[in-house]
Amino acid sequence: MVASTLATKESIRAKIEGLMGKPFHTITSAPVTATDVRRWGMAVYWPERPPRLFWDEEYAKNSRFGSIVAPAEFNPFAWPLDDSGHLALGHLPIWPDMGQIAGDDRGAGLRDPRSKEGFAVRSFSAGNEAEYHAPIRVGDVITGTSEMKGVYEKTGRSGILLFGLNEARLTNQNNELVKLLRHLRVFIFDQPDAPSQGLDQVRVVPTGNPHQEWATPMLFDPKGVSFDQIEEGGTLPIFRRYTDLMNYNRYAAVNDEYVYHHQDPDIANSRGQKDVDGMGLLQFAYLHNMLRQWIGESGDILKFGVQYRANNGRGDIVTCQGKVVRMYQEDGQNLADVDMWTENQSGETLSPGTATVSLPARAS
Repeated sequence: MVASTLATKESIRAKIEGLMGKPFHTITSAPVTATDVRRWGMAVYWPERPPRLFWDEEYAKNSRFGSIVAPAEFNPFAWPLDDSGHLALGHLPIWPDMGQIAGDDRGAGLRDPRSKEGFAVRSFSAGNEAEYHAPIRVGDVITGTSEMKGVYEKTGRSGILLFGLNEARLTNQNNELVKLLRHLRVFIFDQPDAPSQGLDQVRVVPTGNPHQEWATPMLFDPKGVSFDQIEEGGTLPIFRRYTDLMNYNRYAAVNDEYVYHHQDPDIANSRGQKDVDGMGLLQFAYLHNMLRQWIGESGDILKFGVQYRANNGRGDIVTCQGKVVRMYQEDGQNLADVDMWTENQSGETLSPGTATVSLPARAS
């Protein structure tokens, strides 16, 4: 690694280390509305209708929650007036001075891919983890506080990789813990005289209606499964979607994630991609959908983690799969650990992950 590249890497590392051990940013959401929840559900379940718990007030009143609740992965901070609300969902917060050095998802590709020092810094989301506690309800006001938790390096095929880990703590207006979110981000430093990042671009021209053709039918049973109905080694019902800009744009609209390399093929190409790719957090949401259709409304997702290993390309058929790897009882709860992953139509694993769910003891 040349001196100028090394200096930038150390500068980014120093900025992360300087923020560790203390909250550095807090944001409070507007009150969550039923429309916010309904639109989120419509975006992540499209082209199918989302479960009624997320949009039908009369139905939700008779559920165990007593009202509409948001999906566990729902982001209450989308579309802030001051453009500062992305920290708590999962994007590494890029404070202004660091943004000038490292860039972020929103600016990636807008600047010349080579800086004055002769190299470029690119950053990508490497994974997300979540611990879920109290559900988000209509009317809740959520506060998120972010803190840097770690920084480390690894050596990959492209050289030294710098990873930064942040954690966001979300609470509601009653100071109840709603969820803890952790986001791992990787910084990649291109070397001087490295080959151009552009690749041969692909063209995706779908025929017919592949979204309806490939979407798994919405077979959501509110009862879900119980602890006595599952076994270690058992598989989960799949959740599948054909993905392209129709999916990406719907998710961008509810998550305020209009990012250039997810929307513009030329900018994506300048980053070394053949085409735009889907958001990692969209796969995060799809895996939640798979778990929900399995556990129904009687179970809860307690822990969730996923790594982003390969891009969800435009035109990919993304299939979410899972299997039970452990069943146990702890603190009065019936728990199951699940290995899960998304893969494309070629069988390539895109995002492997794990989850822990709580289930009722027996079917009601």
